[in-house]
Amino acid sequence: MIVSYESVELRECCLQLAVAERLLGSVRAQALIALIADIETLENASELADIHHVDALPDMTDLILIDIGANSVVRLVPVGRKFKRNDENTPLWATVRRLKIVGIDQ
Repeated sequence: MIVSYESVELRECCLQLAVAERLLGSVRAQALIALIADIETLENASELADIHHVDALPDMTDLILIDIGANSVVRLVPVGRKFKRNDENTPLWATVRRLKIVGIDQ
């Protein structure tokens, strides 16, 4: 999968361990870097639930929330034109091959 970022600042936080550690602390920074590495190895977003022990991807939204510890959550959304949606306009996660990190809640 391909990961993109909502802003330059968010990209720097996600890709530079020193920046992430300064903003999130060491444990959460390492969890964030590991999450991104995991996502990049996946074929599609439906595999994300299995790897990160998410019970189910959200049903009525495009938003994916993944805990990185100490009340911190990474917010991701599907992007691109090639993924498909069901009749309720929810993404068919097996067709999502690009995710954008839109924020990290602390």
